[in-house]
Amino acid sequence: MSLNVRGRMLVLLAGFLGWMFAGWEMSLLPLAARAVTIGMLQEDPTQVEWVTRARQTSERSAAAASEEALAEMARLDGIVGEWFARYIAAFLFGAALGGWVFGWYADRFGRVRAIGISVLWYAGFTGLSYFANSPLQMCVLRFVACMGIGGMWPAGVALVSEAWPDVSRPMLAGLIGTSANVGIALLSIVVSQIGRVWPEYQLTPDSWRWLMLLGAVPVFLGAWVLMFVPESPRWLAGQNNNAASATPLAEVLRPPLLRFTLLGIALGTVPLLGAWGCQKWLLPWAGQVGSQLGVESLKSDTNTAWAVGAAIGSLVGGWVATLLGRRTTYFIISLGSLGLAQYIFGTLTPADSWTFLMPVFLLGLVATVFFGWLPLFLPEMFPTRVRATGSGVSFNSGRIISGILVLTISGFVTALDNNYARIGSITSWIYVAGMILILLVPRSTGSLEDLDAAEAAPAESNWEPLPMSTDSNTIGLFGTGLLGRALAHRFLAAGFTVLGYDPSPAALQQFDRLGGTPVEPSTAAEADFVVLCLPDSNCVESLLADISSRLRSNAIVIDTTTGDPGVSRQLAENLRRRSIRFVDASVLGSSEVTAEGNAVLLAGGTEEAIAECRAVLLAVSEQLFHTGEAGSGQQMKLVANLVLGLNRAALAEGLHFAASFGMNLHTVLDVLKSGAAYSRAMDAKGLRMVEQSFEPQARLSQHLKDVRLMLSHAQQTNTCLPLTQLHERLLQQAESAGYGSSDNSAVIKAWQITDREKTDDEKSWNPAESDERSTPNHVPRGWVNGEAQGDKESGDSKSPTFNPWPKGQVGMVRYDLAFRPRVKRRWIFRGVGNVLVRRSEKGAAAWSTEPKSLTLKAEFRRCDSPAFAARLW
Repeated sequence: MSLNVRGRMLVLLAGFLGWMFAGWEMSLLPLAARAVTIGMLQEDPTQVEWVTRARQTSERSAAAASEEALAEMARLDGIVGEWFARYIAAFLFGAALGGWVFGWYADRFGRVRAIGISVLWYAGFTGLSYFANSPLQMCVLRFVACMGIGGMWPAGVALVSEAWPDVSRPMLAGLIGTSANVGIALLSIVVSQIGRVWPEYQLTPDSWRWLMLLGAVPVFLGAWVLMFVPESPRWLAGQNNNAASATPLAEVLRPPLLRFTLLGIALGTVPLLGAWGCQKWLLPWAGQVGSQLGVESLKSDTNTAWAVGAAIGSLVGGWVATLLGRRTTYFIISLGSLGLAQYIFGTLTPADSWTFLMPVFLLGLVATVFFGWLPLFLPEMFPTRVRATGSGVSFNSGRIISGILVLTISGFVTALDNNYARIGSITSWIYVAGMILILLVPRSTGSLEDLDAAEAAPAESNWEPLPMSTDSNTIGLFGTGLLGRALAHRFLAAGFTVLGYDPSPAALQQFDRLGGTPVEPSTAAEADFVVLCLPDSNCVESLLADISSRLRSNAIVIDTTTGDPGVSRQLAENLRRRSIRFVDASVLGSSEVTAEGNAVLLAGGTEEAIAECRAVLLAVSEQLFHTGEAGSGQQMKLVANLVLGLNRAALAEGLHFAASFGMNLHTVLDVLKSGAAYSRAMDAKGLRMVEQSFEPQARLSQHLKDVRLMLSHAQQTNTCLPLTQLHERLLQQAESAGYGSSDNSAVIKAWQITDREKTDDEKSWNPAESDERSTPNHVPRGWVNGEAQGDKESGDSKSPTFNPWPKGQVGMVRYDLAFRPRVKRRWIFRGVGNVLVRRSEKGAAAWSTEPKSLTLKAEFRRCDSPAFAARLW
C-alpha cells in the first residue's frame, strides 16, 4: 500500500504537529512548576502567611534576611523541589500508561484514530488544569493528561514510518524526534514574549493559570487529524488480509517478541532518565537563581537554550545513527551527555548568563540525539501488526523507571539542601549505564520487517554466525528471506529451537531479531528437521550436495521451495538410500499470511515421513493437505499458482481498464469484491494495485520463475497454456522495468508501462502500412543479427532499413545496441502491437556522429501472437 503525495504530507504533518504539541505540553509544568506550586500554596489560607514571607525573602537580598526568614525560604524551596519531582513523576507514569494503552489501541483500531484521540486527550485535560486548586489536584490532572502524550508517540511513529516507505527513514525519524523539542522551545518563546508584551501576564505565582489555557490549544489539531488524515496503508492492508493481531499487547510481552520488547525498554530508559532525572533540574535551578536575581525570564531562557539545541540534536539523530552506526552513536552520545552534564552542574551557575546558556544548548543538542535514534530503531524491531504497541511499550516503559527514580530523588532534595546542581550532577551518571548497555545490544541492519531482506547491512556490521550444539526438536532453516522469516516466526511460537542460515547478512540479522539463532550451515544441517526455503530447485540440489554429509540418519528434510517436481522426486530417492526422509511442503500464501498461520500447506512424501514431521507442519498451518508422493506438493503448488497468478493478472487488467475511464479505483475494487467477479486475490492484492504500493509479500520475479516452471512442464507434456504464455510476457515486462523484487501485485505495471511509453506517433502508426510488415511465422529461440541504417547526420526521420531482417518474427524482443562513443542524435527501438520490449541497461537508444550502421541484436521467442512490424524512430 502507499498514499499519494497529498496523503503522505497530511500524515507527516499530523505526526509532526501531534508530537510537537506533545512537547509543548511536556514543558508546561517544568516551566511553570515553581509559580504553580507557590501560587496554589498562597491560595491556601493555612499557609498563605509564611509562604508570602518566604517568597518576599527570596525576591529580596538574602543577606539582609533573618535566620527565621531564611529558614522559611529554604522550606519553600524544598516544597517546590518536592512538588516539581512529583509533577515530573506524574508525567512519566501517565505517559507510560498512555503509551501502552494508546499503542494497543493504534494496532487494534488504527493509527489515525489513536493520534486524534491522544491529542484531544492531552489538550483537554491540560485545559482542565486551569481549575486546579492544590498541587495534588495538579498532579492528578497531569497524570491523566500525559496519558495522551505517551499515546501520541507510538501511534505517530508507526503512522509516519508506514506511510512513507520510499523516503529515508533516518530523515523521518529525525523529523519526528525533533518535533517535541520544537514544541518545548516554542512554548518557552511564547511565554517569554507574552511576559514582555503584557507584563501582567509574566509567569509568576500570581499569574499562571492562563498557561493552562495555552495547553488546550491543540484540541483543534486533534479534530483535524480525525477528519482529514488518511490511515496507514500497511495497517489497512493487515486488516484486509485479516492479519491484525487480536492481542498485540500480549504478543509483545511473550516470546519471541518479548526479547525485543525488553531490549527496547532498556534502550529507551537511559535517555529518559537522563532527560527527566537529570537535565530537567536545570529549570528549577535557573528559576531559583533567577528569583534571587530578580530575573524571572532566566528559567524560560534556559529552557529555550536547551530546547533549541534539543531540536537540532533530535533532528540529526537518525542521520547520525545511520552514518556512524547505531551502537557507536548510542555510546558516543552517552559519553558526551555525561561530560557536559558534569561540567554544567559542577562548575557553572545560571547567573553566568551566556557562559551558562551555551553549554546548556550543547547539552540539549547532544543528549537528544537519542530521541532521533529511538524512532529509527524501535519500530524496526516489531512487525506491522504490533509495531505501535511494541514501540509504545518499549519507549514509554522507561518512563516508569524514570518516574520511580525522580520520586526517589525528591526524597533527597531536603537532605541535599535544595541543591539542584548537585542533584543534576549525581543523576547524570545514568549515562554510564547507557555506555555499558549498548555494548550488549546485537548489531542491527536497521530495516523494518517487511523491507527487502537483500538490503545491504550497515557499515558497522561485522556480525558472523556462531556454531552451537543442537538440542532435541530443533529445526535447521536454510533461507531466512521473507517467507523464511515467516516460517521461523511460526516455528518459534510453537516452541521449536530454530537454527538458521542465509548467505545474506541482512536476512540473517532480521532472523536474529525475530528470535532465531543464526549458525553455520553445518550446524543447521545437524538439526532434527531441516527446512529449506530457497529460490529454486538448483539451489536445493546444490545445498543438499554441500550438507549431505552432516545430515543425521533418520533426519527429515522439508523443502518449502517452489521448484521442479521431477527434481524433488529424484532428491527424495537419493536421500531415501541414506535413511533420510524427504517431504516437499509447498506453501500457499504470502509471507504475512504465513506468519499469521493462515497459509495452506501442500505436502508430498510418504505417510510415515509426514506423520513424523506433522508437528512441524502444523506449526506453520492447520490447513495441511497430503497430496501424494514427493514432488506432488510442488505440482499442486504450480497448479494453484497458475490460477492465482491469472486471477491477479485479470484483476490488474480490469483496474487498468477502469483507470482509462477515469473511475475511482477504490470504488471499482469495492464493486468487484461485492459481485460474482470476486476472488481472494482482491483481498490480498487489490488495494496494493490501487495504491501502487508494492512492498514485497511475495516477489514478482519469484512468481515469474514459477510461471516458467509451468510452461516448461507444459512443453514437455505438449499441454497448451495460452493464458500462462501471455502471463509470462506480462511478468517479464514488469520485471524488465525494475519490478522483479517488488510484490507480485506489481504485474499491473506491465500495462501502465506500455501506455506510458507509447508516443502519439506510435499510437497512430499502422503496422500494416510499414515497409517492415511481415506474416506470422514461428522461429526457434536464438540470436539474429541485423544492421539498422539511416542518415543520422541530417536527422532523417524515415524508417531505416534492416539488412538482413528475418521475416515473421513474433513475441518478446530482447536487444542490445552497440554504438560509437560520441553522442549526437538518439533513436529508440520499440515494440508495436503484441510485442513487448525490455529496455537494456544502456537504454533502447543508439547514435553516432558518423553515418555508419549500428548493430541490432535481438532474441526472438516462440509464441502464437499475431505478426508485428518494427522500425527505428
